[in-house]
Amino acid sequence: MMSKALYTDKYEFTMVDAALKDGTAYRPSVFSVFTRSLPTVVTEENGRYQRRYGIVGGTFRFLELLSQFRYSDELLSYLSFTKTVSSECIKFLSDLYFDVDIDGYWEGDVFFPYSPILNVKGTFAQCTLLETLLLSVLNYDSAVASSGSRIKVAAQKREVFDMGARRVNEDAALAAGRISGVLGFSGTSNVEAARIWGLKSIGTVAHSFVLSYLDERAAFQAQISAMGLNTTFLVDTYDIANAIRILCELTNSQAGAIRIDSGNLNEEAIKARNLLDSFGAERTKIVISGDLDEYRIQKLQTAPIDSYGVGTRFATGSGAPACNFVYKITESADRSGQLIPVGKQSWNKATPPGHRVAYRNLVNGYFDSEMFEHVQAEPVHEALVNRTLLVKGEPTHNFYGPIGVELANQHYQQTVNMLNPELLKL
Repeated sequence: MMSKALYTDKYEFTMVDAALKDGTAYRPSVFSVFTRSLPTVVTEENGRYQRRYGIVGGTFRFLELLSQFRYSDELLSYLSFTKTVSSECIKFLSDLYFDVDIDGYWEGDVFFPYSPILNVKGTFAQCTLLETLLLSVLNYDSAVASSGSRIKVAAQKREVFDMGARRVNEDAALAAGRISGVLGFSGTSNVEAARIWGLKSIGTVAHSFVLSYLDERAAFQAQISAMGLNTTFLVDTYDIANAIRILCELTNSQAGAIRIDSGNLNEEAIKARNLLDSFGAERTKIVISGDLDEYRIQKLQTAPIDSYGVGTRFATGSGAPACNFVYKITESADRSGQLIPVGKQSWNKATPPGHRVAYRNLVNGYFDSEMFEHVQAEPVHEALVNRTLLVKGEPTHNFYGPIGVELANQHYQQTVNMLNPELLKL
C-alpha cells in the first residue's frame, strides 16, 4: 500500500516546522473529530429537511492507512526540493513514528451533532499531520455510509447493490464499494473493491452489449451461452414486454432475473411481474436501477421488486457529499506536562474543550441521543460508546481488510437495531 503521508494540506507542515523551533511540536495534545450539525438536504420530492442521524464510515480504513503513514526518502526529497519545510523539519519527519493513542466510535456506529467520533492523543506534531487524511476519509466514507443506511432502511428486506463506481473518482469508488460491505449490501459492481475487501462482485451486461447484436434475441442468446440462465438480463433497451417474451422463450421461463433501468419504475415493475408470471416465470426476479435514492425506493415499496441497484445518489451521499467533520485540538499540556482542556471561542464555530467520550441511555432497548463526559469525570451508568482503537500506534483489534469490514458490518447491524425507530423514518 502506498503511503498517504503527503495527503496533507501544506499548513500542517508549516505549523509543525514552526512548532519545532520552540519545542511545541513535542507537546502532548488531544485532537478530536466531530460535526456541529447533521446535513440539511434539499430534494425535489421532499424539499428541505435535516437528517436525524449519521453513520460512521471509514474509521478502520483510516487506521489501515495510518499504519502505512511514513515519510520515504522520495517524499522527503520532494519536501526539501520545494522548500516546503526546513532541513530541521525534514530530519524530524524522517524519524517520525505515529505512536499515538486513539479512541472513538466503532465503524458502523450512529453519530449525532458533537459526537466525539475520534480522539487522537499524541504530540502536537503527530496530531497535526494527520488532519487532512483523517478528515478526507471520515467525511467521505461517513457521507456514503449515512446515505447508504437510509437506502437500506427504505429498501426494507429487499437486496441492495452498489453500482456507483462510474459516478465518482476511482479512489472514492473503492471507498464506496467498501462501505457497501459495511452496510451489508448484497454486492458491488467494483471488482477491485470486491477483491480488496472480500465482497461479492455483481454485474452482467449494459445496453451497449444488447445494441452490439443484430437484435435482442441474439444478445440474450449470447449472454445465455456465456453466463447460463441464472443471471440478470437487461430488458429495457427497446421494448420491455417484447424483451420479456423473447427471454422467456429462450430460457423456458427459467431466467434468473431481469433488470429495468428506465421509465416509470413502479408501473414497469408491475407490468413485468404480471407478464413473467403469465409465462410461468414466477421465480424470475426483478432488479430495478436508475438514479435511485431512499425516497424513490420508499415510493417503490408496494411494487413487485426483488432488489435495487444504487449508484449516483449512494456514492455521492444522497445530497450530502460530506459530513462537515472538523478536527480540533481539545487538550494541550501545560508546563508541568498535565493535559488541560482548550477550545476556540470563535462566533458560531466554538469548539467543546476537553477529551470527551459519549454514553447512551437505552429506553426500552432503544436510544435516540447521547451524553458527553470528559474522560476524567466519574463514569455514568449508560453504555460507553467510545472504544480504544490504538494504543501507542498499535491496533487493539484486526481492523484491516475483509475482517475489518465484517467487524464494522456486525456493529452496524447491532447499533441500527437499537436506534429509536422514529429516527429511521425518512
